[in-house]
Amino acid sequence: QPPTRVSQTQVDPIPKNFNTGLSYRSKYYWRGQWFYGASAGIFLPYVSYANNDLYLYMGGEIGENLLLGESDTNESGFGEVEKDWQGLDFGVVKTFEISKDVLDISLGGWYFWYFKSQDIGNDDIDNSFADLRLSLVFKSLPLTPTLTYSHYIRSDSDYSKRTAEDYYITLAASKEFNLDANATFTITGDINYWNYASKEESPLYGNQGEVPSGISDSVFKFVFSWVHNDTTFTAGMNYAHVFHEKFDYTQGDEFDRNKFWSTIGIDKAF
Repeated sequence: QPPTRVSQTQVDPIPKNFNTGLSYRSKYYWRGQWFYGASAGIFLPYVSYANNDLYLYMGGEIGENLLLGESDTNESGFGEVEKDWQGLDFGVVKTFEISKDVLDISLGGWYFWYFKSQDIGNDDIDNSFADLRLSLVFKSLPLTPTLTYSHYIRSDSDYSKRTAEDYYITLAASKEFNLDANATFTITGDINYWNYASKEESPLYGNQGEVPSGISDSVFKFVFSWVHNDTTFTAGMNYAHVFHEKFDYTQGDEFDRNKFWSTIGIDKAF
């Protein structure tokens, strides 16, 4: 997911549509697992453009081990496969106001390009993937609930013929507290349903013959934001509860259903 933009409570007299920034996550959590391994943080530089109904995003994924020159096997046992690949992320989101102050519908397309993944490890698998997303934002309800359907499409057709059946559904809600004119504290919570059909016949995970399907995880985020002129500083703590080990396939015998990580970031509007 892209970093959060400047709080909607902040109003500039002159619209500024371009943003650039850098965020750091102590671990990269994704749908039940540590995507870069259990001991690897990640830097996320990005640029974005937004107007009232269009959002464009391009960003990078840089594992901290690339910058630190480390490549030893991490806690999940995946070593360089999980720690040393890097990524480029591209996204476009179009929002339609169906009813003013009541309902928005957003259509989004995202592509996550892991250009080194075929050169690392012994599987010759391209781990790049696309997400096609449909979101309903219920603006008139308390906590602004959002329902999102994400259709997961892997780039490597040899990974599994069942990738067309992969989808992820999220029900999220959030509450923003204005601490003063420039500072906010936001709490976000969600619960997710993950149908990962392609994993059943994946060569990467040994053709396990089981479809991880069901309520997979729930995530809570606590984010403090402070705005100075056109710059936003953020810091946050995050917690995820994974309901079953079948959704955390990178951990081997060390399944931990409770996962914590921190974030920090800076964003500049132009």
